[in-house]
Amino acid sequence: MQWVLIGDNHFDLWPSFAVGRKPLERLQEQISVLKQALSLASKWRAKTKLGIVFMGDVFHRNNPHYAVLLAVIEAFQAYDLTGIPIYIIPGNHEESNYAQSVLQILEQVKGVDVTVTTEFTQKGNVLFVPFSESQNLNEYLSKAKGVDFVFGHFGLNDAGWPDENSGVPYVHKDVKYFLGHYHGAMDVFNDGKVVYTGSATPLAFDHVGQQASILRMSPKTGKYKRVYLDHPVFLKVAVGTALAVEGDYYLKVTGKTKHEIDDYVSELHNKPLMVRYDITGIDAQTIEVTRSQLPVVRELIKKVSTGGEQKTGIHLWDEFGKANQ
Repeated sequence: MQWVLIGDNHFDLWPSFAVGRKPLERLQEQISVLKQALSLASKWRAKTKLGIVFMGDVFHRNNPHYAVLLAVIEAFQAYDLTGIPIYIIPGNHEESNYAQSVLQILEQVKGVDVTVTTEFTQKGNVLFVPFSESQNLNEYLSKAKGVDFVFGHFGLNDAGWPDENSGVPYVHKDVKYFLGHYHGAMDVFNDGKVVYTGSATPLAFDHVGQQASILRMSPKTGKYKRVYLDHPVFLKVAVGTALAVEGDYYLKVTGKTKHEIDDYVSELHNKPLMVRYDITGIDAQTIEVTRSQLPVVRELIKKVSTGGEQKTGIHLWDEFGKANQ
C-alpha cells in the first residue's frame, strides 16, 4: 500500500491573474496539475495498491464558484480511479459546516471513492487529522495505538511552523508527520520526521522558485519521493536581469520608475517570449508575451531566488533559507 499526498490546492478562479487573460486560465492551470496527479495515480495503481490524500484547503473559498467545483468533479471523472480510495482532510479554509458540506459533494461523484475525514480517522498505521481537531492531537495520540504516521492540516511548533501561537506543540516525536497548511515544501525537521507537502501548485509570488509537486510515500518504511509536475513557476527579477529561461513562468519585474520598467518590457517584446509578467512599479499592469526556450534555468533561479547551489532541477526554498532536495 502506498499513499499519494496532494498538498493545499486552493482551487479558485483567482481573478487577479485574469487581467488581460482568459478568465478561467489560472483555474485551468491548477486543474491541469490535479489531472497530472490523478493520471499518475491511475498508472501507479497497476503496479501497487494505493490511496490518495488531499491534505486540506482543496478550495480557496468556503463557497467556491460553481465553475470551480465543476472543474474538480470533471477532473475526478476523467481517469479510472477504480479501487483507489480518496481521503480529503478538511483544512482551515473548510472549517465551517458549509465548507465541509461542499467537500462532501465530492463524496457523491460517481465512479470515485471519496471520504471526507471531518474527525480523527485511523487507517492502518496512519491517522488523518483535520484542522478542526489539530489542537486535540497530542491528547489523542497519547491514547491511540498503532499510529506511526499522521497526515494532517496544521503546523507543528519547533518543527518548521513559523507562527507558534497557532501551531500544535511538537510532543510525540516518535511519529512521522506529513502535513498540509504550510504552503512551502519542507522536509528538514527532526531528521526528516516532519514533512510539509507544500501547495500542489505554487499560488503566488510568495512561492518564488517553487515547483508544483506531490508526494508518493510508503506507510511500511516511511520513505517518500517528491514527484514534480508541470506548472508555471513564480519568479521575481529586477530591471536589467538577463532573461533566458525554460518552462512557463509568472514573472514580477521591479524597477525604480515606471519608465524604467516600460523600457525593460519593450526589450522583452523584441524577443520570442512565452511568459506572463506581472509588472510592478508606480502603476501595475499585466502584459503577455512569447519567448524561446534557452537552457540556463539553473543560473537564473540562483540569481532571483533566495540563493544557493543548484543540484537537480529547480530547487524549492522555504522562508528559512534552507534548500529541499
